[in-house]
Amino acid sequence: MAQSDAHLAKSVALGPIEFNRGLLHWRVGIFGSAVATLAILAAEYGGWSTKIMPLAVGLIFIPLAGITQPVSRRMLSQLWTLAWLCLIALVGALVSNDGALSIAVGCLLAPFVAFACGFVGAAGASARFVGVLCLVCYAVFMGAPESPEGGVVSALLLGLGGMIQVVAFLLARLFLRRPKSWRPGRVTPNVMTRLRAHWSTQDDMFRHGVRLAVIFTVATLLAQWLQWPHQYWIPMTVAWVTLPNALGTATRVLARVAGTLVGLAVVALPLVFIVGKPGNVEVALLAGLGALIAIVCLSANYAVAVAGVTIYVIALFTFLGDPVLETLGYRALDTVIAGLLALVAPFIWRPVPRPAAQPSPS
Repeated sequence: MAQSDAHLAKSVALGPIEFNRGLLHWRVGIFGSAVATLAILAAEYGGWSTKIMPLAVGLIFIPLAGITQPVSRRMLSQLWTLAWLCLIALVGALVSNDGALSIAVGCLLAPFVAFACGFVGAAGASARFVGVLCLVCYAVFMGAPESPEGGVVSALLLGLGGMIQVVAFLLARLFLRRPKSWRPGRVTPNVMTRLRAHWSTQDDMFRHGVRLAVIFTVATLLAQWLQWPHQYWIPMTVAWVTLPNALGTATRVLARVAGTLVGLAVVALPLVFIVGKPGNVEVALLAGLGALIAIVCLSANYAVAVAGVTIYVIALFTFLGDPVLETLGYRALDTVIAGLLALVAPFIWRPVPRPAAQPSPS
């Protein structure tokens, strides 16, 4: 038993530092981050600085969507992901204003949204990642107070950011690849067919959806109670790190905490010591660097990708006049709290024990 525990602890400790260079996405990362940087600069100089965050969400999430899929299916995956992100962002934004009724509705919706986003992972790895992105969007847009009109605008801006990336990648494929290389791939069972096969309380993914619903709701309620700056960081982090299995969740939590702390440290250096008061170009370049790191390293190392996302997000908050340096401590503490909550999830409704495989007769 002790050897087994030691092996698990070693797996968790080594998980965040394992780096698979064969899974680096250089082409997508360089192109996607360049498009994001230019779009952010254009938005800032166009007077859209107060609405730059929803635009930036679409700009970084869409290059991540379908990144592990063949080119033949990637654009379709990006479009589906964008449609779901816009819908869930709109729902979150519409229940985000400071009124008690809206907050109550948002908290009541949280377990249903979390269950759906967790259970959809039964349809496959790509669906699982889309579910994570959607739950992150719900946490962020619900936690950032908006008027109903502002919520609609934010959802549209997210869609605009995503479409900028979709169109940019489409044009690049038209110029760099023959049309036949990105035709739809082979037909697979549709999502509903795959999900129906897992609709059972004995199924691990069904139970994962329930666990995620409980932990995400607790995180949402805690965030609303604490009312710290950017309190949505707690449920957002829970959405990122809670996986269907205990070992994966523990590894992801450690990687998330490490990556966030490194990202906060990296972004603080130029803001304090090197640039002083950064201008628009400097901030956009810093955000672009974060996007590049996140997209390139998403599959190779989660901790490094988290550091990139953190750099991207924190850099963009400077456009909004946010007291970035004053809130870094809150973000670090929020990440740790969310990690602790996620570690509880595997014990809520454990997976059904599977019988050990019997050795085949010789």
